[in-house]
Amino acid sequence: MAATNSVFTNFFSAKGRLRRRHFGIILIILVIIRILLYTPAFISKSAGQDTFQDFIHFALIIILLLQLIKRCHDIGSSGWLSLIALIPLVGFLYLLLYPGIAGPNQYGDDPKNTYYNID
Repeated sequence: MAATNSVFTNFFSAKGRLRRRHFGIILIILVIIRILLYTPAFISKSAGQDTFQDFIHFALIIILLLQLIKRCHDIGSSGWLSLIALIPLVGFLYLLLYPGIAGPNQYGDDPKNTYYNID
């Protein structure tokens, strides 16, 4: 399994690993999309949400969940650790600040490519 440095590699998959920087970039992109999606609704003071907005919001949650799982894989933990993100602020800070395991682990190669196998 070859590691690459692209933020969007296996974007719609829970397989592989995701480094801290890429997780932060994706998190910022998802927050910006959500702000852009819901700001017109708040400005116009509409009472209900559009079905399109609901669909996009659901898609953003699924994408975030997949990225959380990959970030947990980089730490060396199961995807179930992503439930820590349910703790407000603390969970995301933990996943943003805790360094990944150097070198390959059971979830894939090191996304930073800092591990050199010298035999």
